Amino acid sequence: MANEITITSKIAATKAGVSIANATYIVPQTMSTTADDMVLQTQTISFAAEEKVALGDVNGASTGDEYFIRLRNMDDTNNCAVKVRTGAATYQQVGLMRPGETWGPVRMQKAAAAAGYEGEIWAQFAVADGLIEVAAVEAGDPAA
Repeated sequence: MANEITITSKIAATKAGVSIANATYIVPQTMSTTADDMVLQTQTISFAAEEKVALGDVNGASTGDEYFIRLRNMDDTNNCAVKVRTGAATYQQVGLMRPGETWGPVRMQKAAAAAGYEGEIWAQFAVADGLIEVAAVEAGDPAA
């Protein structure tokens, strides 16, 4: 079935008489398998070390090679770094969520079993443990 996922993106800003266009982009997408794997949950994330973002069945074998993810920092005062695991104990920061902000939606490729951890999404709060919201769905080829 087509148009099972809707991605909406918008940014607007105005300051000192300068503004950027208030454009909204809506892109329909199709899931790549017959599975209906998706997740919407909250997760407590540590400040002491990076912690893997739980994707449930979205990162499982039945969901194809790609997924969409959107994170939201639900903490009132604490920043949260978003990272991609690049090796056994190495991470690359790819985003920062200040209190109340989101990261994504972003299309990600799942880590291949042979590759190990590479491609997984991890997070870490700055000064105390905090809560994030995780929304993820399997993704498909928009041309399909």
